[in-house]
Amino acid sequence: MNEKIVGWIAIASILGIMGWIYKSNALTERQLQVVVAFTLGLGIFLRVVALRESRRTVLRRRRMYKEFWRRGEQGDTALDLPEEESIVLLGRIKGGKTITVLMIAGTLGALFFGKNLLGLILALGQAFLAAKLYLIARNLDKVLLPDSERALPQVELPEGNSDKYLVEINLQSVHDFIRPQAALPFWSPAETEKWLAQCGFRRTGGRKWEGNQHALRFLDPDEIISIERTALS
Repeated sequence: MNEKIVGWIAIASILGIMGWIYKSNALTERQLQVVVAFTLGLGIFLRVVALRESRRTVLRRRRMYKEFWRRGEQGDTALDLPEEESIVLLGRIKGGKTITVLMIAGTLGALFFGKNLLGLILALGQAFLAAKLYLIARNLDKVLLPDSERALPQVELPEGNSDKYLVEINLQSVHDFIRPQAALPFWSPAETEKWLAQCGFRRTGGRKWEGNQHALRFLDPDEIISIERTALS
């Protein structure tokens, strides 16, 4: 279903709930405050989960985003719908913190001034936006190939019988895989090293990391300075 249609349905549903509560007087002011507080807490929880899942969705497709950026620099901006949504996801992640702060502040302000229905509208809106972000990330996980299933980077692999490689990795290139760098506010150099460890690499000293062929799938050719096959132990 079209994203705009879903948004209008959600707005209509929220306003319908507000109208029913207002006309029926089904809740006392105290009960309404409890509902608002609960909904706000639920929305914050959903937002944390959604942002975590959406960040994972991006990092699982780091090489894909790098290819998109290269194509954009060459003037090729034609993208399929899932690819377009994956770019939009970056913007949603970047603006997620600001939206959350504004919605929470607005809800608390409405409660403070006794505007409980307005507070409930804002709390429900926050929960909806968080759930929407989560569903977008999960949908992209289903339709876009993750880096772990992509072909090995186009680099010459040294011969040998061992499945282990000693790779000198350009961490700066790994970290700055999308420019402007501000596109990934959650991706720090320290988190880059943790991510490499999660991909199956083990640091051996300096810029060299040990990993197998599966781990190599997470790297792009310009991120590999040198590679050698380790000896069988």
